[in-house]
Amino acid sequence: EGLLGLLGNATTRLTSLYRTSLHGTTYDDLLDRVGDAKPIVFVIRANKYVFGAFISEGIQLPADPTDTNFYSCDIFSPTSCAVWHFSLAGDFPRPTK
Repeated sequence: EGLLGLLGNATTRLTSLYRTSLHGTTYDDLLDRVGDAKPIVFVIRANKYVFGAFISEGIQLPADPTDTNFYSCDIFSPTSCAVWHFSLAGDFPRPTK
């Protein structure tokens, strides 16, 4: 419910694509399950904390697999990608972007 509120649409349907306890803990395991799905929401649970990230354009791999990839978004363009972090539990009294 809190995450749906942050996404801005209570009718959005979320589907779990990957879970470490079911699918493995490596980056390759994640990529095998997620593929080119978009948008992507990562939810991480650590003790009393629940937090994550939203990436509208899915996972974009770097050209060199040993390198990193930075998402470049124009916050003033409505058609640009969106990347944001959120907290659902642990640090704030209510879900926060």
